[in-house]
Amino acid sequence: MELNLLLYRNELKKKTVYNYIFYGIIIGLVEDKTINRDELLKLYIDTFGVPKGFENIIAIARENEIKNLIFFEIKNKGTSNLKKNLKILVDEKIKEMKLDEKNNKNTFDGWLK
Repeated sequence: MELNLLLYRNELKKKTVYNYIFYGIIIGLVEDKTINRDELLKLYIDTFGVPKGFENIIAIARENEIKNLIFFEIKNKGTSNLKKNLKILVDEKIKEMKLDEKNNKNTFDGWLK
């Protein structure tokens, strides 16, 4: 899973990121359970804001509905803010995974010395 996150980050570093790459990254993050519903909702709100009249609907939306809203906004509004916010989210996930690896001590270290 960390390899996928590194690939996503490398794609987001490129100067031009096409819409299909955004779709793939978002689907990959959701399907791998790398991000949960609350993080996906935060990404949507930080990037595109909440449209008027959608406050209640957004609050109870499921992952797939939020994902589809993001796809709709990519088509209509563009991806400049999404690229920045998605890169921040992926970087945070990579840092979390590295911290988890540091905290999980290898029990075989004593045998190897």
